[in-house]
Amino acid sequence: MFVGKPKGGRRDIPVASAESIATYVLLDYCSIVLLLISCQPCPREVCDAYSFTRVDWRLVMTNRLIIPLLCAATVAFARGSSGHKETLAASEGIGDAKSVLTSKLTVSSNHGVELNLDVRNNTKKMVELRFASGQTHDFVVKDAAGKEVWRWSAGRMFTQAMQNTLVKARDVTTFSEKWDAKDMHGKFTATATLLSENHPVQESVEFELK
Repeated sequence: MFVGKPKGGRRDIPVASAESIATYVLLDYCSIVLLLISCQPCPREVCDAYSFTRVDWRLVMTNRLIIPLLCAATVAFARGSSGHKETLAASEGIGDAKSVLTSKLTVSSNHGVELNLDVRNNTKKMVELRFASGQTHDFVVKDAAGKEVWRWSAGRMFTQAMQNTLVKARDVTTFSEKWDAKDMHGKFTATATLLSENHPVQESVEFELK
């Protein structure tokens, strides 16, 4: 379960993903292959940095098609190593370019149902979002009959102290949570609410689980 804090409201220490690590490893592998195919074949000589200075670059040009193929394989492998994520639905967004804030709700499937509420500051100045408590947002999912089947805030406790979140000019703050949705099928409606006192936002979107 994601913590209930906006992604855009703070700067996190970047962590390398499995996809990035796989890409770097395969790029190193490509560099080694380039070195091997560049050195002149000699049964009694080790292909090292010294041999690389005596490269027959005509041989390199002969094998010039190998490197693009290796790079393509690197990209394909890196993409294949990442988790499959399918976008189930996305709201059209409320507000226009002249509004202070515009928002968009996206529902995607990735080992469960992931809900993302994007709130964009359209102004050239920093915008302050004020909240009456520690709860900044909420997500609710209802089935086709209108019955509530999941609420993110249910069973959670929040501080009663007022707080604020700053959104930089032209920046986007994203509130993300995950619904397990185990053994759930059919059509649903997801509603995301930004509980800001001065800039409240609410978005809804329909999606289907098969």
